[in-house]
Amino acid sequence: LFDGKSHIDFGTQALTKVNSEMTFSFWMKLTHPNSQNYYRVFCKRKSWDSDKGFELEMIPGANRFNFSGAYDYRSNDMGNVEINFDTAWHHYTAILTDKRLRVYLDG
Repeated sequence: LFDGKSHIDFGTQALTKVNSEMTFSFWMKLTHPNSQNYYRVFCKRKSWDSDKGFELEMIPGANRFNFSGAYDYRSNDMGNVEINFDTAWHHYTAILTDKRLRVYLDG
């Protein structure tokens, strides 16, 4: 069980830009679905505004997932998807294709 204090290690291999399709699949249950904080779900960046790497973040109170990543060596917002968050367990699949984000909930 991931408690928000643990982490998943993506390894040390450099991923400097997003140039292919990516898929992330995970189960998640929120304690505070109305929070206005930004939470990184997956991140391979040294800082939020780095020109290398990627991140999938959520803003529960705004009902939003956001994917941003380096493409052509500059940081780009690659998609926002609206999701109605609640306090139940849900299965999420986030897919990035052609610099477009899609998120599937329980499906």
